[in-house]
Amino acid sequence: MGPMSGLPTLRDWLATLDETEIDELRSAHPGLEPHRGTLDLDSLAAQLAHPATMLTALNTSPRPLLQVVETTAALGHSATAQRLCELLDDGDGDVERHVRDVSGWLDHACARGLLWRDGARLRVNPGIHDVVVVPLGLGRPMEQVLAEETVDTIRTMAGALGLPTAGRKAELIARVSSAVADPVAVRQRMAAAPEEILTTVTTTVTRALRRARPLAAATPADVEEDAEDYTDWVRAYRETTALRSWLASVGLTPPTPSWRQYAAVVEMPTEVLLALAPPGFVLPFAPRPPRPLTGQAPEEQVGRSAAAAASDFLATAMTVLEGLARRPLSAVKAGGIGARELARHGKAVGAEVPDVRLALTLAGGAGLLGVTPDGRLTVADGFDDWRRQRPAERAVDLITAWLTEELPATLDRDADGKAVPALGGDERYSTLHLGLELTGLVAQLPGQAVIDVTQLMEVVAWYRPLAHTPAGAAECWWAEAHRLGLLADGAITSLGQAFITADRDRAVAALDAMLPEVSGHALIGSDQTVLVPGSPDPAVVDLLDIVATREARGVANTWRITPESVRSALDDGYVVEDLIAALEKVSRKELPQALRYVMQDVARRHGHLRVRSGACVVLSEDQALLAEVAATRGLRTLELELVAPTVALSSQPAETVLTSLRSAGYLPVMSDGAAPAVRLRRPPGLTGTAAGGGGEEPGSPE
Repeated sequence: MGPMSGLPTLRDWLATLDETEIDELRSAHPGLEPHRGTLDLDSLAAQLAHPATMLTALNTSPRPLLQVVETTAALGHSATAQRLCELLDDGDGDVERHVRDVSGWLDHACARGLLWRDGARLRVNPGIHDVVVVPLGLGRPMEQVLAEETVDTIRTMAGALGLPTAGRKAELIARVSSAVADPVAVRQRMAAAPEEILTTVTTTVTRALRRARPLAAATPADVEEDAEDYTDWVRAYRETTALRSWLASVGLTPPTPSWRQYAAVVEMPTEVLLALAPPGFVLPFAPRPPRPLTGQAPEEQVGRSAAAAASDFLATAMTVLEGLARRPLSAVKAGGIGARELARHGKAVGAEVPDVRLALTLAGGAGLLGVTPDGRLTVADGFDDWRRQRPAERAVDLITAWLTEELPATLDRDADGKAVPALGGDERYSTLHLGLELTGLVAQLPGQAVIDVTQLMEVVAWYRPLAHTPAGAAECWWAEAHRLGLLADGAITSLGQAFITADRDRAVAALDAMLPEVSGHALIGSDQTVLVPGSPDPAVVDLLDIVATREARGVANTWRITPESVRSALDDGYVVEDLIAALEKVSRKELPQALRYVMQDVARRHGHLRVRSGACVVLSEDQALLAEVAATRGLRTLELELVAPTVALSSQPAETVLTSLRSAGYLPVMSDGAAPAVRLRRPPGLTGTAAGGGGEEPGSPE
């Protein structure tokens, strides 16, 4: 095809589209500015050709679309549908089907504005070359190479190719690029090369094709470096210099600039490289996604597994958050909740650390977390109202937050194996909401169960080959989807289907059927076990968490009342008679005699020993004097308490005690010792209980 063609620019091609096609093009690129009023093709072309638009488009493209676009970019002026069919190979052997597949993905690329058809030739959106600078990892097409050359250099190349040398730079570039677009003509020209040049060409082309790096490669190919590349630099320089000179003499590559004269490299345009490729050279093409290995998934079994998982998850999450409401968590200096604090909280509420991370992360996403004045993590102000909603409503809020998370909550290690705090600043990132993607892919296999998540990730890689996810993220997402009840036994659940369709009402209805009903009734046994069938009412949870230790959660929740749990409740200021009355109210009958005896026995023994903190000790060998000071009304601010006939404890610092005692007319002195202590002696002539209220002048200490 000659240099002049009908649709040389993106704007020219856009002018051939009707309004419906323009609307479809815009819908394929959400980042484009919305259409307002009269259609401005120049503005649309500029937006569509912007590197950011093309980068987003490529990052969200499936593998075959990338393969078609990148190969077209590498072919440059030689790109045609026929040439693509020759280079791309799906390994199927069905020629007619292969042509249909290539044509179908070409249509898809054109509908998104990545390519367009100009007669038999395929043209590439100029923004593609800004993003894919070295298509297929081979090099640049002639048009891109010549864009950096001077007009004189391009004229020299045109003359070497036997082409007219008059015209502007753009015309000369199109003329030279079109001349090398015919692979047959390129091979004929190379056939005239000397034998040593042909040998070097064969070696150079073979190495370049072996090191090709397509963007959408399923796995990076291993490069086997030739030993001679590093052992004989002199010969490599001599051979490549001769090859570069000969290619420039016949117009297949521009003369190398002076700053590269000493480099043993030859930049051969991709049209030339692909034209000189051996007959069996093909590029991989995957027009259809792989299918993971699946098994049967009985609906009843999937439903039971999902209900059990969802019930246990919600019960565990509520336990974690209700425990957080009672005891806030301290953050590490770098931000977030560290591994030790997570383990401590998990042990306190009877939950595994991954469940604690998951509950905290989803609660944060749902807006249920807050911060105390001293900077510790606690629940938000509205948490108490939220926990009184129906179980299904609470579960929907938490699962909705999971669908928007960028990284799985249970991915607790970074690339170096270091622990990552929960809710902290995380340098890891993902360009794909993999949890939602995996659930959506399983939803496309109704009635079937995916056996291996690794195979499912191959499907994800087909749909989003350029997406980035940290190592180990897929396994964590997979486990979390099962933990929430979106998947069960590798199959989609009714709950998962509801979330895939973004139908909240349907999700609530599914959870209503899966989760146990709210129960305010507790079954209390003589073995001190408390069983609450169903989903316990928040008031029952609050009571049992005060007086008992939780042992199990899920469809049936159990607590155990022990002497230690009763003592803890009494330590918090509760009265045993009130606790017994509250337990009898939720059990709807009298407590078993054995349990009542245990609770009352703990209450009888509770408080016989008291522990008090003090900032200062007041000592005196005069027992009457110390008792008098402790009873003096004017010294009540010292909060003196006799802990022995000769020892009193004060909550005030030693300096304050000294000042107050001296103001009251006593003559205390600081006592030697490690702990702050004041030694008190009665001044001569000072008697009675109204110290400091009159009497004789105090004298000096004895």
